[in-house]
Amino acid sequence: MPLGIFIMRRFSVSLRMEQEEDSVSSRTLMIEGIPEEYCKKDYIIRHFHEAYASSEIDDVQIAYNVGKLTSLTEEHSAAKKALQFCENYQRKMGKPLEMNPHSCGLICSACPCESSNVHAMEFYRDQEKFFRTSVEIEKAQLQNSAIGIAFVTFSNLPDAKRINQDHAKMVSCLSSNPAGSSLDAVIKPAKWDVRFAPPPEDIYWENLNKRQHFRSLKVWLVNIILFLVLFFFSSPAYIMSVLEAVPFLKADFAKDLKNNLPVYLTDLLPTLMLW
Repeated sequence: MPLGIFIMRRFSVSLRMEQEEDSVSSRTLMIEGIPEEYCKKDYIIRHFHEAYASSEIDDVQIAYNVGKLTSLTEEHSAAKKALQFCENYQRKMGKPLEMNPHSCGLICSACPCESSNVHAMEFYRDQEKFFRTSVEIEKAQLQNSAIGIAFVTFSNLPDAKRINQDHAKMVSCLSSNPAGSSLDAVIKPAKWDVRFAPPPEDIYWENLNKRQHFRSLKVWLVNIILFLVLFFFSSPAYIMSVLEAVPFLKADFAKDLKNNLPVYLTDLLPTLMLW
């Protein structure tokens, strides 16, 4: 069974649907490992034009560290919704809504904090203004926070496949041997990790800045845990021992169930239940 799981997982990762060949995501390569100071659109376009003169590029998008921007945007959105609620409350009730701006005020109404209650609408109006300004400042600084990842969309799928194969590595820590350009010394294409990009909606953009080694460690840990669970806890003996330990099941019933069930059920049903 572990061998079957490994084969299915490897196959599902490399599977690409035929009907998606004309989509933008199927022609887009995700390139990691570009030196951050040279991770710029014009450098990447120039490199591919020199290294692969026959290939046409439709678009290049640089990934930035948007973790802080995402957090600030969520805070700004929450402040806007709270401000709208306060405005609707004052319009309906004819009086302003008051609040305790401290976290302990949610737990106990007699909060011993020094500050007294404040007008909620004024508080959230200040919050909305603060976070709106913070978002604008972070957006202005975003161009200086490239994380060494670029998404390159080619005009046709064969070009994308050829470039992906040229940058393929047997082991991720080794170097590849792709076509070169005059920028090889600065952008180091032999050290790139290139693969087909997932659809944009499947990417957690705020997590792209996490290092590849950290992401690889998480993948290994998840797979090891999955293997242990499927290998040990999906065995019929374990399932039957759990049934015998259930208080409201008599010992005779559990024993009869174990002896009378067909073999294909006791072998396959626990695994199917886990999936």
